[in-house]
Amino acid sequence: MKKEDILKVIPDDLDHAHVLAIFYNKVCVGKYINHDFIFDCDVDYSMCTQMRIFNDEEEVRLLFKDGKILSKVIDDSYGIDSFDEAMFLRDNRQNRLVVRNYLAVDDNNQVVIEDNRLVNFIRKEDE
Repeated sequence: MKKEDILKVIPDDLDHAHVLAIFYNKVCVGKYINHDFIFDCDVDYSMCTQMRIFNDEEEVRLLFKDGKILSKVIDDSYGIDSFDEAMFLRDNRQNRLVVRNYLAVDDNNQVVIEDNRLVNFIRKEDE
């Protein structure tokens, strides 16, 4: 997949967002600003399997499969929501991904996670 092809499918109204890019050989966190990606490491877009581009309002999920880009936009149009945080270490620094879960009540009156989206990425030095 080429970078230019990826940029074409991102909605024009999404800007100033975080990017979680999953490659065959690594995972990179970066920014999406002024309709371009900024990573602090070298990336080979042809090795990318999926991207999650997100801010506090919405997430665009991109899946790269068989030369095609499958996309899904997740926003706050769901009803019930809750927040979770996932912590991980990178370069001996603590980082957090904030996740918004969208909950629903199933046919058995059980609360289930219907969908989720990334909301924020917090590096320890950003706090």
